[in-house]
Amino acid sequence: MSKKRQYLISFLLVCFVGGLSFTLSDLIGYRVVALLLMMSVSLLAMFFDITAVLLAALLSAFIWDFFFIPPRFTFSIGQTEDRLMLLMYFVISLLNAVLTFKIRQVQKQARLKEEKEKSLQLYDTLITSLSHQLKTPIATIIGASDNLLSREVNISDNNKELLVEEISLAALRLNQQVSNLLSISRIQSGFVRPHKDWCDIHELVYNMLKKIDIGLSSFDQGFDTCYASFIQDRLCHDGTCTVEFS
Repeated sequence: MSKKRQYLISFLLVCFVGGLSFTLSDLIGYRVVALLLMMSVSLLAMFFDITAVLLAALLSAFIWDFFFIPPRFTFSIGQTEDRLMLLMYFVISLLNAVLTFKIRQVQKQARLKEEKEKSLQLYDTLITSLSHQLKTPIATIIGASDNLLSREVNISDNNKELLVEEISLAALRLNQQVSNLLSISRIQSGFVRPHKDWCDIHELVYNMLKKIDIGLSSFDQGFDTCYASFIQDRLCHDGTCTVEFS
């Protein structure tokens, strides 16, 4: 909420409480009005910025002095007791506003710290998972390349083709993991926005099976509104994990 809006709401609330108290001043007395005005300032301190609350406290003190403390409709105060009460009211209102604001700041910092810790835990979990996903194809590429380049081992043409296929498949998987990392970075940066469109579930599954290089199965499903690229990546990841650990 903007500061101008906070100032306006604070002004209107204090004036409303002051006007309502003025109509009931003969019944409740001017000392009870101070409690009502202080309560309104306390409510504002729970939600608004410190400057708006301080201005509300200052305004409420002037309203109580001018409209309620005898003699009315003047800033002069007849009795010493009322002067002391006005001073104490103003000090207590300011302290209440400042302390409430500080409590809100401490709670906000605690929430931010907790959210940051959760984000770090999620980030560590993600990095650990991706580290394993990246190490597997890299190890496959290194192992197959060493076998192909080794002069001490005689490899048949058929085995060479198999090693080349392993390198190609591992490279595709490594490229997929890098693409996933880039997609995550774009999503976190806010550059990617979901775009709803009609898509065919058969096409999604076909693209997923094509990526992980397994046979295509038929699915008797219809059309649905979905985020095609996200679902395709999710299915591709699930299918890859199924093939690797089955």
